[in-house]
Amino acid sequence: AIGADGITYEIMLNAYSKNGDVATVEELYKDYRKRGNPYTSYALCARMKARISQKQYGLAYRLYKHAREEGAVGLNHVNVCNLVLLTLLKDGDYNEVLNVVEDMRRNRVVPNDYTKQLLALLGKAGAERVSQELSRTQAF
Repeated sequence: AIGADGITYEIMLNAYSKNGDVATVEELYKDYRKRGNPYTSYALCARMKARISQKQYGLAYRLYKHAREEGAVGLNHVNVCNLVLLTLLKDGDYNEVLNVVEDMRRNRVVPNDYTKQLLALLGKAGAERVSQELSRTQAF
């Protein structure tokens, strides 16, 4: 019998993540790792995308933090950073966004156009948040 290799698993992880099938993604991931495949940025992104599609932003970010602690391969790629930024923006965790941007700078990850769009959203969301806080303060 021919078994699936790491690339095949990553393709399957990605396909199920696009459908938001968290349970299948996690089962595939466990099997992927059990077969000795390294924790890659591709596998991480598939797991995160499944969580994001289910609006489980905090869980998606925790996957990233855990992958970083485990020493996963390829985390200093702009696409991983963008997915993490998107997760944090959707979760409203603006302070952590700044930490990710600092990590990008420290690891010499070159931002792309999508990174810049996400950071523009951060600026807009942050400005709206400050405006809301000011309006509450002025109400007193």
